[in-house]
Amino acid sequence: MRRFWNLWVTCVAVLYGGVIVSASTPPAPIHASVEQQTCGVVDSSDDFDYPVDTTEFQLINPFMRPNARFEGQLHAGDDWVKREGPSLGLPVRAFAPGRVTYSNPEGWGRDRGVVIVEHSFPTGTVYSLYGHMEESGGYLFPTLGTCVNKGDIVGAISDPRPAPHLHFEIRTMWPNYPGPGYWTVDPRLRGWLNPRQFIENWRGWLNPAHRWHTTLLDESGPHFDPIFREDGILLFVDGNQYRAYNNEAGRLWEYRLADSIEVVGFAGLADGASQVALIGAADGRVQIWNQYGGFLEEWSTGLAGIAQGPMVLGQLILLVDTNATLHVYDLQRQPIAEYSAINRIVTQAASPQFNTLLTSGNELLMFSSAGELMERVDILPNSDLAAAPDGTIYLRNQGTLQTMSPAGSPATLVDNLEINRTDSTMLATDLGLLVTWGVNGKNTLSAFSAEGKTIWTTEVGVENLSHARLVEANACTLVLADQTGHILAFDTQTGTPLGQVSVWGDYRNEIWLGSYPNENLLRVMLSNQLLGLDLDILAGRACD
Repeated sequence: MRRFWNLWVTCVAVLYGGVIVSASTPPAPIHASVEQQTCGVVDSSDDFDYPVDTTEFQLINPFMRPNARFEGQLHAGDDWVKREGPSLGLPVRAFAPGRVTYSNPEGWGRDRGVVIVEHSFPTGTVYSLYGHMEESGGYLFPTLGTCVNKGDIVGAISDPRPAPHLHFEIRTMWPNYPGPGYWTVDPRLRGWLNPRQFIENWRGWLNPAHRWHTTLLDESGPHFDPIFREDGILLFVDGNQYRAYNNEAGRLWEYRLADSIEVVGFAGLADGASQVALIGAADGRVQIWNQYGGFLEEWSTGLAGIAQGPMVLGQLILLVDTNATLHVYDLQRQPIAEYSAINRIVTQAASPQFNTLLTSGNELLMFSSAGELMERVDILPNSDLAAAPDGTIYLRNQGTLQTMSPAGSPATLVDNLEINRTDSTMLATDLGLLVTWGVNGKNTLSAFSAEGKTIWTTEVGVENLSHARLVEANACTLVLADQTGHILAFDTQTGTPLGQVSVWGDYRNEIWLGSYPNENLLRVMLSNQLLGLDLDILAGRACD
């Protein structure tokens, strides 16, 4: 491909008046005519799919992966091969309806042919590229300027270097030129899109339950749960910005934090009659902001560094320093106690009488409401906590489900649960149910009564969920969402599956979800987007 790329750049230099266009600077976009834009309109999630069957093909070289063959340049697309058996000669299909803007069996020279198709999505025009193809086995390249439908064959996989595979791109530039396949800079800065992210997100954005979405800075998702203001406004840290969004994805304000601040914690706190946001910095500072974007003061904790926090647990503020010491403060930021050798806090639960937390070192800590350490014990791996609205705190100590008390040993409700995954979770609902995921079945939701009786069990119907979270979205609907982008609704009382939306996500992402029943709104933060969904449409019905 490199020899062809040098020749291709020379040709582009001629076509663009002698100005050489490098692999880090594309030419200006060529806009489609009105006639072209009428061919290939996409307005439904049924209008597009992958160019190969992803149950039979596997991804071997994803978008943005650096390649040592090309001196670490970044891949501009996704490479697909057959999971079993040869890929050579297998058909490649148009991922969506569109108009053919480039069709050349010698488009990449030694690395074979290229087809480019123009598509009109609701937000504008994109181009899909199918590279390393040939005409064989009766599979021919489409004619330039013709329309293709989703699933139409546009060629067959050929034999490029180093082996037969399909190179698939989605981009906003270059309808008439193959391009280099690799970039010296981030290809997203030049109009190239992550193909899988594009397809998976548009599947969700064209779902009837979708209300809105907005792009965020941090691609790894929310590292700290947002704060809900009483009016439904959502406050959160995105990268190095403190932001507020309303219920229609409108950004109310954002404030850039100092470049010296590496955020390690974010929490809301009632400060007298007002609500404030605490933003923890790795260097030991905690900034205090009001919930309308105003900076109030800086809390100099005296710590050399903060590893985690602040976290607000009942009437306590918690900070874990870089020496693994837990510092406990009251809400006026006065120190109460310190506890050494604390691993990272993974979950917590508060009640009016006492507070609990679990650490990654498989320890359970229980504090009084005044911050006195009441108990510190080892527990089994893969355990969890949940606080019920009535003040009950549930502990799942691996396969044993218990209720905790500030006095005496936990009371066992169920002692024979089968734990089928290391990332199971649970939620206590307003209806008095304790709902678990990943217990008594890898992809199972189960609901227990306050006495430990099984009320219902449901298979979620989606394989390979990962690090899911549960929320009681409204009076009759539970929502389970995971880091790979699956968002599923269930009836709270019966466990009946109700509806599903999927968007882009991967195993490196964090996820948060929360509801605002006053607006019938479910909000999801995943990867680099904040998503708003209509709860009634997602569930297929309204609560009585």
